[in-house]
Amino acid sequence: MGGVTIIVDTLTFWWGKWQNFFFHLAIGTLYLLIGTLFIKNLLTISISLTLLLAFLYVFLGSMRIAYSLFFKLPGWELGFINGAITLILGILIVVEWPQSSLFILGTFIGIDLFSVGLSYITMALSSRNRLENRIS
Repeated sequence: MGGVTIIVDTLTFWWGKWQNFFFHLAIGTLYLLIGTLFIKNLLTISISLTLLLAFLYVFLGSMRIAYSLFFKLPGWELGFINGAITLILGILIVVEWPQSSLFILGTFIGIDLFSVGLSYITMALSSRNRLENRIS
């Protein structure tokens, strides 16, 4: 649906604006082709996306740990824990791949979203408390 929407938008809005027309048309066509491949090869795509998610989590976890240790912003400890959780999730995905590809995407994304949300809320509350202390 996204590919069809982008192609229709390209043909109605970008027609005559040749510099961006072909770029948008190519993006819409790519969306359409990849969407069709996803539908036709759902199991293969699920396995591939799970491995891609594993590599992404290993990278993101490493970067979150490094960021929290380097900058030491308020609440950095939870940022570090968040990075460690993300890194562990990535490693767990790699270890159990490809058998767990059917259920792991939703489970681990939910865990990651929870841990990211918790660390952001804690950092925001910590920053607000420090700001209130400076003002008073």
